[in-house]
Amino acid sequence: MNAKMGVIISIENYVSNESGLPKVKYATNDSEAIKKIFIEVLGIEEKNIFYYKDDEFTWMVGKMELQYYLKQMSSDTELYIYYAGHGFFNEGKNYLTAYDTSTINLVETSLSFEDLFLNSFKSSGAKSCVAFIDACAEGLSSNQRGVEFRGIDMNSTLVCDEFVYRYALYFACSPKEKSISSDELQHGVWTWFLIQALKGDKKAYDKGKYISTFSLGEYLKDSVCNYTKQRYKQTPYSVISSNDSWKLVDYGDGVI
Repeated sequence: MNAKMGVIISIENYVSNESGLPKVKYATNDSEAIKKIFIEVLGIEEKNIFYYKDDEFTWMVGKMELQYYLKQMSSDTELYIYYAGHGFFNEGKNYLTAYDTSTINLVETSLSFEDLFLNSFKSSGAKSCVAFIDACAEGLSSNQRGVEFRGIDMNSTLVCDEFVYRYALYFACSPKEKSISSDELQHGVWTWFLIQALKGDKKAYDKGKYISTFSLGEYLKDSVCNYTKQRYKQTPYSVISSNDSWKLVDYGDGVI
């Protein structure tokens, strides 16, 4: 697959049985808005966006179907990922949950972020990988016999050890925090600010009329911390390869 490729996964409603996970409020709103951003701002053709909502993203779909699509990437592919749902860190790996992830067998029924995305990216030799992960481990401790899972912790794992790989990974909250949804915004707070940034909020600009991988990370951290500071703590963070910032969106003479 050439040019730009998008993967969007949102799980608002998990399988409805006693081993299912709690609802993630506004995940569908988030993913639908992000799809528009992928098309209208990032310039990804709709045919190159693989979009999964709720029961469309089972463990098997992630393991087989999505893996197949990711293997089609070529050396000029720019991969963009958005995920809204529950995620956690355990024994050196970060996991994203699927619609049918079970609280009884959490690790075995979830998908490793590194295995699913980063290893596919590295093995393909694709041009770049940008990931937006709105996930936390809230509600994952039930039926786990006292095992405590913390949220996504990409700083605790080696992402890509070779200099040639270019990636920018953005996370909605730090490992021991919650990613908060807002009834006022009708979105997850972090995703709402991500949308505002990519629509052209000048506060997210770098030195010119563009958003860089670095300036986006700073904007998300500052905006979310400022919005949430009176009520709760949510501290977004980002991991960018070799501190190599590059342009994500160039607005030229106007915003989109």
